[in-house]
Amino acid sequence: MPIWSLRPVEEVPEDELSDWAIFELPNGDRHLVGWSRLDREGRATSVVLEFDTQRLRAITRSGRVYELRGRTGIGLDAEYVWRSWCHINDVDPAACRDVSRELVL
Repeated sequence: MPIWSLRPVEEVPEDELSDWAIFELPNGDRHLVGWSRLDREGRATSVVLEFDTQRLRAITRSGRVYELRGRTGIGLDAEYVWRSWCHINDVDPAACRDVSRELVL
């Protein structure tokens, strides 16, 4: 399954993720991973800069706004994209923590 870049944030400033998780890297950076409802594909975001735990809304380094929908926990497409992102960025996925339940109670 190939991995490709996203459309520019100017073209797609917002998206919704379902079946999602928030992963924290060893350096403390956090990324959203889930199913893009807009593009109907797995998604791993750039670093989360702001996260509203009440509204389940995040803004990433790219400037894109993500609304989180549905349950936590990622599907196979999102897991594949996350593992691919980790490989491309030289990050051990086993060293990353799923912090979704800690942030969203």
